[in-house]
Amino acid sequence: MRFYIGLAAIIGIFAALVAAAPSFGFAWPWSYWQERQLQTAASLEPQETCMTKEEAHIAADIFRRLIQEYTHELALEALTEDFVDYASSVNIIINKGASHPKDMNAPTFASRAAFIDGQGKQPQIPFETIKVFPGCRHVSMRWKTDRSANGHASEVDTIPVHGNVIVEVEPSEPGNTFNWRVSHIWSEFNSAAWLVNLGVFKPGGMAPEAQDIKHMLEFDELNDDDIPYIEREDL
Repeated sequence: MRFYIGLAAIIGIFAALVAAAPSFGFAWPWSYWQERQLQTAASLEPQETCMTKEEAHIAADIFRRLIQEYTHELALEALTEDFVDYASSVNIIINKGASHPKDMNAPTFASRAAFIDGQGKQPQIPFETIKVFPGCRHVSMRWKTDRSANGHASEVDTIPVHGNVIVEVEPSEPGNTFNWRVSHIWSEFNSAAWLVNLGVFKPGGMAPEAQDIKHMLEFDELNDDDIPYIEREDL
């Protein structure tokens, strides 16, 4: 009888220890070996090679050079053969503000050959890099140009155009100048200002609403003399 009572007590103590083990940070052998197996499996998985910070800046500068210093040689060296460029901002400019003929959801250039054929015909555009944000196999950048219509006879204005771009890369073949090739570009920018600069759109201007004028006067953002066309009783 005492034997059974003692055995029951031991089992009870063991059960209590098992239940309390996690709170003490203790891992039982089977949990330990399971975790070790998971760690070993993870270590055997191939690790993705990333760009260095310097290489990421070089990849971002490839985008600038393709806009400002384009050459066929640069495109052939920097882009993959199956390179794809997405930019609905460019598509709307190609359409001159319309929804067609260029599909707004389609790539602007679906291959390196298409990019070379299209970009190679465009004037060089002054380009300023504002900030680069390095990643592993991609880099994003904020940029601007003050002469988006540069080289076009229809240029009528120089409204600054700001844009953002994501450049995705993959490892290049040995001997490549950049060590990486650009496989995808996602770029968007102020296409409305671009179309105005090209003379496609002619902004008519718009008088501010009375409520907006009242707000600006309240915060001393303009003087009474600046709004002669607004009746005082409308404010």
